[in-house]
Amino acid sequence: HGGQTVVVHARHAEFKRNAQLCQLLNATAHYKGGQAILGKAKIYFRNDGSAQRLTDSNGFTLATTTGGQLTAPTGSLQFNEHNQPLHGEMQGGVKLNSTSAGRQLHGSAPGAELHFSPQGQLRLLQLNHGVEIRSESEAPATGSHSQMLRVSRTWRSPSAYIDFRSAGKGK
Repeated sequence: HGGQTVVVHARHAEFKRNAQLCQLLNATAHYKGGQAILGKAKIYFRNDGSAQRLTDSNGFTLATTTGGQLTAPTGSLQFNEHNQPLHGEMQGGVKLNSTSAGRQLHGSAPGAELHFSPQGQLRLLQLNHGVEIRSESEAPATGSHSQMLRVSRTWRSPSAYIDFRSAGKGK
């Protein structure tokens, strides 16, 4: 159907053709740019075979190939007719972890909304209902090539919006 290929591996899968539903246990879905790790998931399909919605009720994780990870006890994703995510929700305690070039970011919130570009790339993460974000970075101290300066920050807010942009080469 001209959509993006998604490869799914599961310990157990059950497809109910009349209901356009696939139930999965301990599954991993690999797609361009990352993977979803699912504890107990349901995928609902359209009549043309494309994925319409995914729900997970026992451990929902989205991980990027560049080291970012979002986890929550439950979550859901809505897909367009090309199997690309449009919108998502995570509930029950969301954890955000990202590591890149000497910088670590850890965040938490009770819930989150995910907004994707028309091409299915995560563009906006909206953390809700009490957010805490901690960052740690390390860089050479001013005027020194041998001493490293370590900076830690903690930020708390009722909500937070994190915009993502393409840095090229799939990052």
